[in-house]
Amino acid sequence: MVYDVAIIGAGASGLMLATQLKDLNVCLIDTNETMGAKIKVSGGGKCNITNKYVSSEHYLGCKEFVQNVLENFDNRALLKFLNQNGVEPKIHEKIIKGTYFCNSSNEVISMFKRLTAHCDYFFNTKVHEVTFKNEFTLYTNKQPIKAKRLVVASGGLSYSTLGASSIAFDIAKKFGHTIKTPVPALVGFTVQKEQFWFKNLSGVSLLVHLFVENKTFEASMLFAHKGCSGPVILNASLYWQKGLIGIDFLPNKK
Repeated sequence: MVYDVAIIGAGASGLMLATQLKDLNVCLIDTNETMGAKIKVSGGGKCNITNKYVSSEHYLGCKEFVQNVLENFDNRALLKFLNQNGVEPKIHEKIIKGTYFCNSSNEVISMFKRLTAHCDYFFNTKVHEVTFKNEFTLYTNKQPIKAKRLVVASGGLSYSTLGASSIAFDIAKKFGHTIKTPVPALVGFTVQKEQFWFKNLSGVSLLVHLFVENKTFEASMLFAHKGCSGPVILNASLYWQKGLIGIDFLPNKK
């Protein structure tokens, strides 16, 4: 069998694409045993799905590319799509400014499961190699999969425990694309062993001001066993250059 479209990655991007291809023969391939592994853990299980202030000016990298994407499908279009399909996110300013959260990540996964019922799924399936000769052939840990078109929506290298791998980079390189060396982004901070007292506060979340590289962020911070995470840390990680950071734990106190 030759599919019209094969999508590597049954996460948010791959699933969203699949909802728009109802007239085609589509398959989704994922290393996990079910769809939406990252969706399930996002936003502490409540799926922080978009932000009121989405703009190309708030992105690092190629702003022109982002602007083109948003002109075709912006945050308002996403919220309309979700509402039409029974998901109604709400803004929770106390967690992070302007961010929409769902009631639970499971309702988003259930929506995608319903909207992609026309697709075939290959779960627990890892793509090892892709070739092209008139059509794409995907060699996996199971059977080969053939398709006329291929979409790689497998994400980056972060969260290997959720199935992340280098397959997207490997495929891009094989087909002649130039790969810039990836660097960590939107990640938590770990601390040195002498600061492992952090684990005594593990699970505690509070609003802070964080200062890094002449920038200030205000959002919630979460103490973890070996460091800290939460929205303010993830945003700050985009700018951190292996130097000091400053944290004001009482931002509203004079």
